[in-house]
Amino acid sequence: MEPSGSRPMDHMCIRKSWVAGQPALYAGTLRISGQVVLELTNLSGTFRCDDDDGLVIIADWLRKQGWHIARDSVRFFPFDGGTPYIVQP
Repeated sequence: MEPSGSRPMDHMCIRKSWVAGQPALYAGTLRISGQVVLELTNLSGTFRCDDDDGLVIIADWLRKQGWHIARDSVRFFPFDGGTPYIVQP
């Protein structure tokens, strides 16, 4: 996966993605620039991924693929209206 520029995109919930039509592990936002992940969250318009462990799994997978995860870029947004917090894997 080789990004071009900085753009938002969906990352992977264990449901079928409406966008890709494929099973997905997690859903949320992923913002990248070059080889750096600038933002990784559970915010998704389709799925409600409500566990921060999933973000850690995705961040670990991205690292294994050669991506650099920027400091404080992995954030969890509780669906109960609680305060968002940084998940540092």
